[in-house]
Amino acid sequence: MTEFCFKNQLTDGQICTVCKAKGITLNSVADKMVTFDNMKVMVDEVFDGGKNRTVVQLPQFTMRRDRDHKVYGQNIKKAF
Repeated sequence: MTEFCFKNQLTDGQICTVCKAKGITLNSVADKMVTFDNMKVMVDEVFDGGKNRTVVQLPQFTMRRDRDHKVYGQNIKKAF
């Protein structure tokens, strides 16, 4: 999974934060859970070599199809 997050200061002094995560739909609920500060903590945990890493369960909605081509909506949680 590829993810990145960065902060950018605009010319008027306002700070804009952008977060992207490959394989995860950042809907309104997931967007509130994946923040710049949370991602910074996760990256710091990896570089510090700690065994206890933060894992966030994000709600996702997917569409599935069975062999008979019937389409089903499914709520799942992805570990991030």
